[in-house]
Amino acid sequence: TVIASSKTSYSYTSSSIQYTSTTADPNVGRFLGWPVGGPSAISRGFLPGIGHYGIDFYPTSGQPSVVAAAAGKVISAGWGGWSGAYAGYGYYVHVDHGNGYTTLYAHMNKLYVSVGQSVAKGTPLGLIGNTGVAYGIHVHFELRKGASLPGRINPAPYMQ
Repeated sequence: TVIASSKTSYSYTSSSIQYTSTTADPNVGRFLGWPVGGPSAISRGFLPGIGHYGIDFYPTSGQPSVVAAAAGKVISAGWGGWSGAYAGYGYYVHVDHGNGYTTLYAHMNKLYVSVGQSVAKGTPLGLIGNTGVAYGIHVHFELRKGASLPGRINPAPYMQ
């Protein structure tokens, strides 16, 4: 299967992503793992043209935990509500990885971490779910360079 955005094309299997081109920061490389702690597939890619600024992963079996894609510190977590910076995300976790990079995990049914907590790569953050504006059980995964909307970038070139 191939997913394309305006800047990057990539294909994936359930265990890896292969790239046909990349826009990753050469000083950072591929530091992100998959954000789902169990078998999963991609249901929607990074499609900024339609307002989708992340990658959606859905479980192919069971209901696994959402896990930290890289080590960092939880800078925000909770219910996103219906207005504000995290509107529509349902239960979410936002992790700072340093060097201006953060990841956001959305639509969880339950949170396992709190603000200020340090997490290692692979640390369970919450239970995958369908809260907020969601179309089914999945995790919406974003990578940001800076904290604002224009800072949302395609996570695929940064993933191992």
